[in-house]
Amino acid sequence: MSPPPSPSPAGPPQGVVLQELLAFDHAAIYGLAAGGGKLATVPAQSEALAATRAAFDQYRLRRDSLTAFLRGMGLTPAAAAPAYVVTPGGGGTDTLRFLAALADKTAAAYRAALAQLASTPARQLAVAAVAQSARYAATMKLAAGEPVDAAAPALPG
Repeated sequence: MSPPPSPSPAGPPQGVVLQELLAFDHAAIYGLAAGGGKLATVPAQSEALAATRAAFDQYRLRRDSLTAFLRGMGLTPAAAAPAYVVTPGGGGTDTLRFLAALADKTAAAYRAALAQLASTPARQLAVAAVAQSARYAATMKLAAGEPVDAAAPALPG
């Protein structure tokens, strides 16, 4: 009887990492829809709502790209959960902060995944996701009245 295989020092295979990112994007899309719905009830938030709609479209395109990429690898993409627990607030500053935190977490997930992605297309998708999410997070933080230095911190490293 042979010993069980030891885990790879490089981390999980690229397909596993991409599936995790897809699950993260499914949840983020749900959160963006919930937050956008709250922003739609506040006329003073029309610019933030427009940015949220654009982010929603970008996240959906990225989800579709990830889905196609996984299928191209011969894998079945993970489906979205039927629902997620989100607390988008009432449409004001609390909603803007919720959306900013959601985008920050998305950017962090993609940034952390970069070291585990082997192919150039997967890495390019992740870098674009970091940039898109960080930009959207900064937009929401500024809309919430946070100072610029808090809204757009420098990336470490």
